Amino acid sequence: MRKKEFKIRSYGSEETGSASQLQQAGPCQAADNRCPICLDAICHAAHVPTCFHCFCFSCIWQWARSLAEFLTDWRARKSPAS
Repeated sequence: MRKKEFKIRSYGSEETGSASQLQQAGPCQAADNRCPICLDAICHAAHVPTCFHCFCFSCIWQWARSLAEFLTDWRARKSPAS
């Protein structure tokens, strides 16, 4: 099974993981400057390029990893036994 990959970009460095694309820094402006995942002040801002929603870098990274693991497990359970 092919893993989806994503790249997190931060000031000149790049890391690869799995799920969808994320970018650190960039044009994100949270109205109250709070991360919608942890509800704390945004620390090391990251955004998803398709919507530019702002999150803490570590929060969205953990979310993307857990989503990728969930989808992998879900697909394995859904596929017919061989």
